[in-house]
Amino acid sequence: MLAFEINQHLLPKKLSWFLWLICCGLVVCDSVLTFHDVTGYYVFNRIFDMTREESIPNWYASILLFCIALTCVLTYVIQRVRVERQVAVPWLFFGAFFTFLSMDDGAKIHERLGSFFQRTHGRGRRNFLGFSRFVGVSLNI
Repeated sequence: MLAFEINQHLLPKKLSWFLWLICCGLVVCDSVLTFHDVTGYYVFNRIFDMTREESIPNWYASILLFCIALTCVLTYVIQRVRVERQVAVPWLFFGAFFTFLSMDDGAKIHERLGSFFQRTHGRGRRNFLGFSRFVGVSLNI
């Protein structure tokens, strides 16, 4: 029979160092394979470029953001059981915020909303005039 023992004091330290080393490794891969282009193959440029939405570093960041959101929600549940509900509410807000950030990184929400507003409102002066009533700007053009 296989038995696992988890040290609750040592596991978070080891896990955070492991995740941090993966981040550093992805930064090194981006620098060496994308910025300096050591190999000359475009495939490595696509896979490790941090600015691309479908790259490994971007997906890793989305997964980390979702794990942070799950941690915040778990903290909310524990705080709600142990303490008062008012003390726990900010953790639920942070959980929702990090969930949105992870979804935005993974699904390109901000790019699609930008394209939507560009198609519906156009560009240039007309776009600025359309939003000027919300910020209280008057233009004498």
